[in-house]
Amino acid sequence: MLKPDQVDKIKESSAKIGQTLDDAIFEEVLRRLREIDPAEIRTKRQLQQVVSRLLADVKAGRKAAEVTAKKETKTLIRSVAKVAIQQDGGGEYAAECEEIISKALEEAVSSISEITKAAGYEVDKLPWQMEEAFTRSAERMVREVWEGKKYIDAFHAATKELAERGILSVAHKDDINDEAEPETYHSIESVMRTTLLSTLGKMQDSIEHQMADLLGTDGWEITAHACSAPDHEPIQGRQYSNEEYEALNSSLVRKIGTLNCAHAAFPIMLGQEPQYSEEELNKLREDNERGVTINGKHYTGYEATQQQREYERKIRQQKRRLRAADASGDAGRVKAAETKLRMLQNEYRQFSYNAGLRLQKERLWIPEQEELPE
Repeated sequence: MLKPDQVDKIKESSAKIGQTLDDAIFEEVLRRLREIDPAEIRTKRQLQQVVSRLLADVKAGRKAAEVTAKKETKTLIRSVAKVAIQQDGGGEYAAECEEIISKALEEAVSSISEITKAAGYEVDKLPWQMEEAFTRSAERMVREVWEGKKYIDAFHAATKELAERGILSVAHKDDINDEAEPETYHSIESVMRTTLLSTLGKMQDSIEHQMADLLGTDGWEITAHACSAPDHEPIQGRQYSNEEYEALNSSLVRKIGTLNCAHAAFPIMLGQEPQYSEEELNKLREDNERGVTINGKHYTGYEATQQQREYERKIRQQKRRLRAADASGDAGRVKAAETKLRMLQNEYRQFSYNAGLRLQKERLWIPEQEELPE
């Protein structure tokens, strides 16, 4: 069984792999666009040759980032499996779970290949796959300079949407909401996080059921934690028979064990004392409902954590904007981006302090980004 704090760390590790992949490709695209000197390109043929050469470098950079993501993912999967098995059976059943682990590794590697293959970004509000997006951005930048626009303005226009949303996984089916349109577009960071958590969740669930069969247990207990989401709060910390648990989990939109939340379930023998008493579960629920009031607005404990996640997402996005502004060489845009970043960092610190939440600085990190002083 993975404990709530361990699930949180797995979620952070999954997100960081996605952020690393997203930003590695982002940096490669930005760097290659920056290498283009419109003053040295005089014909459409020259433009096509330059774009073709630089696009090959972007593809190579994307491939290198994919290899790194796969390596980090394999390490994470092995680590998670080891912890889950050791905490359930002391590690003596590792051999019996190897087939489950191998299946998870194969699924994760295949998913990463598909995600990076579909990588792209927005140009003029439309998502394009990488080759088309890079070509359109580069040609647009050169043509605007030919038409008299300053280079820094043309560069800014060519990278604006890229800095806003980062690298997208184009035509990615939404695996969370079955009622969504068949094709939606998400950042690689979010797609990777969702995909890895799904793979890890299925692996953990399979390991738990394998352990239940090996140990001959007849029930399940769901873990509990503070600031639970409303859909899981009524069932956390409670015990169920095998049949009751399978029926309950099948009825949930967010199934226990998928790692999209911090809950997990572990096999038990019915009749053993639960980890949480009714009094402790009631206190968790009351504390969550009490929450905090900040600037006249009430947040449950869960809502406060979600607001903190939103600040973290905005800060990472602003860091991308700062990087793009810095690459343009426009001192004015750099200063404006720095000012906005500092404002968001201050708001994040103040909100977290008022809500009594720990600063999650690891969630503000993006690769190869020089941090502004805190």
